Amino acid sequence: MFLSDEQLKNLDQNGYVIVKNAIDPETTVDRVFNEYEFVLDKLCNELFAKGEISSTHDDLNFDERIMAVYQETNRSHVQYFDFSLPLQEISEDTPMWHGPEVFRLLTNPDLLDVVESVIGPEIHSNPVQHIRIKVPTNIYDVNNNLSEKPKKAGFNLDGATIWHQDQGVGTEDVDETNMLTVWIPLRDTTKEMGCLKVIPGSHKNEELLQYCTAGTNHGAGIPERFFEADKMVPLPIDKGDLIVFNKKLVHGSLDNESDQVRISFDIRYNPIGEATGRKWFPGFNARSKNDPDSVLTDPVKWAESWVEAKNTLIKAGTPDFYSRWDEDNPACA
Repeated sequence: MFLSDEQLKNLDQNGYVIVKNAIDPETTVDRVFNEYEFVLDKLCNELFAKGEISSTHDDLNFDERIMAVYQETNRSHVQYFDFSLPLQEISEDTPMWHGPEVFRLLTNPDLLDVVESVIGPEIHSNPVQHIRIKVPTNIYDVNNNLSEKPKKAGFNLDGATIWHQDQGVGTEDVDETNMLTVWIPLRDTTKEMGCLKVIPGSHKNEELLQYCTAGTNHGAGIPERFFEADKMVPLPIDKGDLIVFNKKLVHGSLDNESDQVRISFDIRYNPIGEATGRKWFPGFNARSKNDPDSVLTDPVKWAESWVEAKNTLIKAGTPDFYSRWDEDNPACA
């Protein structure tokens, strides 16, 4: 689905656009979700074998099962499902998942048509990519099983995500890159479930990144005094819809106050040849009219590239991804 002139105009003016019915839920999204049911089953069996949980909980549905695992182990397991690596403390035991259905979604032709509408036909799959699994906030109140809400890189893994800009989570070389974010729900996502929230037009504020993103990667985020927070717009969307937005758009997410697990992807693309902001991680060419032979079509090779990157980082040590930001910057104090 290529974007219309009106949709491109909205993207330019507001910094984001919702694309309804962009990808087929049954042949794309549902297959990814089914793959993650297998991953959860694998996790439960491993944890049970280690004695960390009392049962494999295979009598429960996906939501009930993952909440039971979080409660029993008193920690988040989102890295087990993620198709990227963490930005610190990478070891041989660091899990990740690069399954074929995830790859097929990243390279879905309808999705790439949307991306091509914005950045052109030479499309590189940027390795700044994640699955977000947000369990309901109220599971932390059940018998006080979890003493502290799990966090990762300053982001609550269940609750509201701090205000930030995606350009700010890359190294400086991404500043000149035409990077585009695509947010994909793996199930219908309501406001109550903790949908994405945005500040329309905030991508045009050139000062935000310079002065306020310093704290983002240290947990502070962008203080609301630097932008018009009262203009916040929640973006509930359905499975099969996409949210496409500018790398400078100020955004976050709401608390998950439902009884369901919110599951989504945030993935990024940029024109081939431009910096990704994570040179240590492997991206790949997803579409190219100039050099179609350069396009990666094998999910196994994609998975192998991440294993190779992991092994390289274990030997070399994890770089200081956020050396560009000063956590003591008074603008974000």
